[in-house]
Amino acid sequence: VGRQAAREGIDALKEEAAADRAKLEASMAEMKNEWSGELSKLEDDRDLWRTFAEAQRQLSEAASQPEILATFMKLSEPFADRLGLYVVKGDGLSLWKSKGKGAFPEIISKETTDPESYFRILSVRGKTVGAVCAAPAFKAQALDFLASCLERAIEVFGMNLKTPLPRAANTKS
Repeated sequence: VGRQAAREGIDALKEEAAADRAKLEASMAEMKNEWSGELSKLEDDRDLWRTFAEAQRQLSEAASQPEILATFMKLSEPFADRLGLYVVKGDGLSLWKSKGKGAFPEIISKETTDPESYFRILSVRGKTVGAVCAAPAFKAQALDFLASCLERAIEVFGMNLKTPLPRAANTKS
C-alpha cells in the first residue's frame, strides 16, 4: 500500500510540474510576443527619427526648388499613402505633383479640401508659397515636421539666391 501511495504521489507531482511548465511556457511565449511588438515599435520610432534627421540635411542639399519639392515628396512616402504638393500660381494653389492612387484637384484651398484630409499651407516669411495635402491614411505629426523642414529649406534657398557671391580679391598691383 505504501508503494502505491508513493507512486500516486509522484505521479501527482509530475502532473503538477507538467502543468506548471505548460503555464510557464505559455507565459514566456506571451512575453516574447509582447517584446517583439515593443521591439518593432522601437525600430519604427528609430527609423522615424532617422528620417527626420536626414530630412533636414537632404532638403538643405537640394540645388533647386524643384529638387527641394521632389525630395520632400520622397521623404513623405512612408507617412502618406496619397500626397499632393501645391505651389502658388497666380492667385491660387496649383498642383505641382502628386503620388499615390487617386486624383488631387488641380487648384486647392483650405475650404475645398476634404475635412478628413491633411492640409497644410506652406508659408515663408508670412507669405504663402505652397500647400501639402494628403488623403487618408497619413501620419499628421510626421507630415507637419516635414512640412516645417520644407518651409525652412525654401526660405534658406531663397536667401542664398539673394546673397551675392563674394568677389575674388583684385590681385593686380
